[in-house]
Amino acid sequence: GLGALIAAAYAGNRTTGAGLAVASPEERIDDTRTLDLADVVHIMPGTARSRGGAAAKGGRPVMRVEDGQLVLDFGAVPVGSDILVEDVLRIANEWNHPALVEVQPSPEAAAFIEATSVAGSASRLLAPGETAQVAVRLHVDASREPGQYHGTVLVRALGGFAHASLPALVRVLPPASSSTSSIPADGPAPAPPTR
Repeated sequence: GLGALIAAAYAGNRTTGAGLAVASPEERIDDTRTLDLADVVHIMPGTARSRGGAAAKGGRPVMRVEDGQLVLDFGAVPVGSDILVEDVLRIANEWNHPALVEVQPSPEAAAFIEATSVAGSASRLLAPGETAQVAVRLHVDASREPGQYHGTVLVRALGGFAHASLPALVRVLPPASSSTSSIPADGPAPAPPTR
């Protein structure tokens, strides 16, 4: 099973970057152990840009490093919005075996993240060296109060043996006249000129 695969990949009873001893093939793997996600996959920023504020000037990348930690900041989104944000982040399998990867919002983030997809699916088996884009569907219910909302996006590999939590936030604005849109990977389209 998965324990044997992990043991085979880490033969020789080595220690991961998180200080966790991984058993040799002859030893039993305790299912409560975890691997450092960085030992299996690499998480990189995608090309998606945040909305609102600086978005008119190209916006900031949705995924960025803040105080030494990766953060997903979707920017300002009006109440009632349903927005597909493509290429939020990318996940590369750096392991020498296929790795099943999934990305999902925490219950707190579900207040503004309706769904996530790895290369178009809820989960994806990445071949060694393969990289996949992650898309996020933001859905801010019309009854949601304007304000700042926080949660986490969970990135898991190998059935949860390797995992990480990325803080996620969105600023919910009062309703806008147009609430269904898509943010292309290179950011929102520029506003039309005013007359």
